[in-house]
Amino acid sequence: MALNLNWGKLVREGRVKAPGIDWTPEEWKAIQEGMDPEEVRAGNFTPEDVKPQHERKSLSQMTKPMLVERAKALGIEFIVAEVTRGDLIEEIQKVENKKAEQLG
Repeated sequence: MALNLNWGKLVREGRVKAPGIDWTPEEWKAIQEGMDPEEVRAGNFTPEDVKPQHERKSLSQMTKPMLVERAKALGIEFIVAEVTRGDLIEEIQKVENKKAEQLG
């Protein structure tokens, strides 16, 4: 009997890092100590690691809510509850690269 997991729900609840990817022991410890799973996904394991939004220059340093805001500003259509951070980063990069080529 096949086991079908609802990966989207597991990611939203912070129970896994991404579809098919579990948290590392260090990441899980940070979450258990109260860190927001979105911050841990962005590589921040302590409150001191978290940079203010205006200092986060690369997409990989942004949390999902920040990426959602940026993607919406670029006109990317998606379902917030289902899209992953990685997919948002990929789509944002595509749109930004295409715009850069056009300005080229």
